[in-house]
Amino acid sequence: MNLLESKMVDAIKNSTSVDLGNTRVEVFGQTVKVYLFNRLIADIDYTYMIDPVCESDGRLIVSIDSLNPIQTSRLNAILDAFGKPNLRIRRYEYDYINNYVKQKFHTFYGLEK
Repeated sequence: MNLLESKMVDAIKNSTSVDLGNTRVEVFGQTVKVYLFNRLIADIDYTYMIDPVCESDGRLIVSIDSLNPIQTSRLNAILDAFGKPNLRIRRYEYDYINNYVKQKFHTFYGLEK
């Protein structure tokens, strides 16, 4: 993870808005949105409830439409921060640990701030 990605992850974890050039983190209450080149690449909602008794609620939606190396790197930094599987290219397709990605968005549940 490079310095810019480290600052981005810190802003996400601390729920603070920050402009890092081509990457921007915006906070709306308990929702955090991450933009790369003014395109939404990640939407984090800490208030999303999976189950009333679940300790690690939350939802992370990542955009995997038209991935490029910079977007992949930013998303992997975010996924690492929440302990989720990284994106990788395998046989010319993106996947998360052998689960091939077929949609434009992928949702992960159970986040810890």
